[in-house]
Amino acid sequence: MRFFYIRHAPTRVSATGEMVENYDSYGIMPFDRDKWWKEVGCHLPDNFILLVSPIMRCIETAEVLFPGKEYKTLESLREFDCSKLGNKKFWEITEKEFNFIVNLTKREITDRIEDFLCDCLDYKGDAQIVVVGHGLYGRCIYDYYHGGKTGTPFEILNSKNFQFRNLDMMEVEKRQVQNVYRFTTN
Repeated sequence: MRFFYIRHAPTRVSATGEMVENYDSYGIMPFDRDKWWKEVGCHLPDNFILLVSPIMRCIETAEVLFPGKEYKTLESLREFDCSKLGNKKFWEITEKEFNFIVNLTKREITDRIEDFLCDCLDYKGDAQIVVVGHGLYGRCIYDYYHGGKTGTPFEILNSKNFQFRNLDMMEVEKRQVQNVYRFTTN
């Protein structure tokens, strides 16, 4: 199976690192779609199935990048719940605080990624898949395809071993991350 995983466009809160209770209150910020296509989108296949997280910022990103393209939302792509951190920025807390407040385990991460991959199998065949999802989820996919060895859930959240910024794209094939395409925002 081959898929391309795109992190959603920036929102006001993702740009500041705030952890808020209802991210769906924040739409995406404007970005240069043409520039994205020149830098990142040019690596996409011509024909693909589009799968999207059901969260508003991912849906809006998909609609801007692929206007008129039909897509399917997947519950397995829903963001990991870190809302208990309140309005703290994730880099302002310690790993001990994170583990106490959020309590996200490697097993939960693995289960969620495997649920997503099983959902993708429903679209197998010759079809290629493009996914619009979340940064933490993308970093968890990266960790999964590196045998769960890139860090603890807290380290994954904080991008200790893998940066995955808004509108970056990861290409996964043959159970490996093949490429990461970066979008420069300047």
